[in-house]
Amino acid sequence: EGFIVAFPTSSLGPPPRRDPSEEPSVESHPMMTLDPASHDVALALGLIEDLAARYAIDRTRIYCQGMSMGDLMTMRLARTHGHLLAGIALAAGPSPIEALFDRDGGRRADDGPVPCYQARGERDVMAISKGYDGQATRYDINEANKRFWIQADGCDAVPLIRIEGRNNFEFYLGRDMDVVVRDVKDRGHGQTFDDARYAWDLCFSRYARVDGRIVRLAAPDRGYGDAAAVAVATGCRKAYVADTRIDLGLPAFTLEEPQPPADLHLPAPTFAPRPMVYVPAGFLATAFGCSVEERAGGRAVRVTTPAGRVVEISEGNVGVVLDGKVAAMWRQAEMAEGRLCVPFQWFASEVAGAFVTECDGAVYASDHYGEMTAYMARTIREKVLG
Repeated sequence: EGFIVAFPTSSLGPPPRRDPSEEPSVESHPMMTLDPASHDVALALGLIEDLAARYAIDRTRIYCQGMSMGDLMTMRLARTHGHLLAGIALAAGPSPIEALFDRDGGRRADDGPVPCYQARGERDVMAISKGYDGQATRYDINEANKRFWIQADGCDAVPLIRIEGRNNFEFYLGRDMDVVVRDVKDRGHGQTFDDARYAWDLCFSRYARVDGRIVRLAAPDRGYGDAAAVAVATGCRKAYVADTRIDLGLPAFTLEEPQPPADLHLPAPTFAPRPMVYVPAGFLATAFGCSVEERAGGRAVRVTTPAGRVVEISEGNVGVVLDGKVAAMWRQAEMAEGRLCVPFQWFASEVAGAFVTECDGAVYASDHYGEMTAYMARTIREKVLG
């Protein structure tokens, strides 16, 4: 294939702990500290020089990838010797917050920008450190590892997003390089079989380091996002449509779910209503290219989709007229701030024919199948729509 892959194995581990019950120290771990005498770093640097002496390697295209402890090692090498690398790929082993940032949020040991691909598993939740305040979760640690390279690489803080199957992608775009994050639905600690392909396609194949500067080997790919995507989240006034943020005019909301009478004594699984996220009916024109005709002073609408489907909706009614026949929405239409609002999941799937995935009050609709992770739900709420 035109490249050499080397798999180094360190002969030394972290220093032994005096007390077996003692938590490992961030400051004492050779893959997390800035110790210039780190055996592991010396091994990696020596390996590069050994390969360069024996083979005709291209020094403008040296990359490093690691999983779990190897993720920590790759991060450690890139932070102090990033000038040697044209890209890194990290999987399932984010570095502790204390190793990356000082108490004031400054980056520790920043050797300059390096294109970065990060792979995480939704169910890989072990927190290897608690941060400076002792409260950090795995989500906070993952975010810190993203933030380090977003800042170092000069990338946008608001990502483009795409959900394909179980893969949830965040693309943080920069002038010379991008940071790509892939979060996998229901994945625990480890890598998917095809993770190396994503690392190559989305990072390594795209960059070289020439005269110390990162250069793209191809024009920036602005098709990173999902041109068919529509995302909304409860409490957010904005929506995400085809890689653009749109003002909804009011926050998307969820109504209090009706509950059965207590004297029925129904077991919990018998009655578990699906929360509906409400958006203004007028937003459907932007989201799905529909025409929306208001009636009855805005308390009813007639919506026509690009495919010619017609639905008539009115305030307080769960019943609608869809393509000339009586049909039922999943919840009734409601007025909010003087605007008629409809259940987004129902319209997207049953009328617009989109694939819909949702998690924790965030909803994503597109023209293909996908499953949203809990991390993506927070990204949509806090970064994309926040």
